[in-house]
Amino acid sequence: MKRTTALKSLQEDNKVKELTQEVERLKNRLKQMEIVEEDLKNSEYKNGELHEKFQMGQNRARQLSEQVEQLSCAEKVLENSKAENEEIIVKGGFRKDKLKYRSAATVSEPSSPKHRNRELSPQHKRERETKLRSKDHSHSEEISPKSVRRPLSPAHKRSHVLLCKHILY
Repeated sequence: MKRTTALKSLQEDNKVKELTQEVERLKNRLKQMEIVEEDLKNSEYKNGELHEKFQMGQNRARQLSEQVEQLSCAEKVLENSKAENEEIIVKGGFRKDKLKYRSAATVSEPSSPKHRNRELSPQHKRERETKLRSKDHSHSEEISPKSVRRPLSPAHKRSHVLLCKHILY
């Protein structure tokens, strides 16, 4: 009987040791899980911060893009208005030059009655105007070597101005 009690006692001791070891393993596992949970919380917090920074960066990029669009639109409007002003100035200069050439052409015509009384045919008038324009054009290139930009048609101007107003406001 003593033997059976000793055996029972030994078995109970072994069970206690096994249970103690199991408790220790579970405690270690619990500590690991707590560490992982803390890391996860830190990662989620950093992810939130990064997401906020990313959103702020996207908003800033959108704002800058809109500003660039506005500036380029304003630049185009300025270029077009500058080109229109230059064209008006150049056209005004052409008119003065045409008057000079016309007055010079009337003076240089022969004074015989045959030539004075006869009017030019429409074809001759066109040829004469073409010659005068080519002279005016070559004269204007000597004065201003810049190429004159063709202005926008009124329809394009309107849509361009509306587009710029939309962007600016």
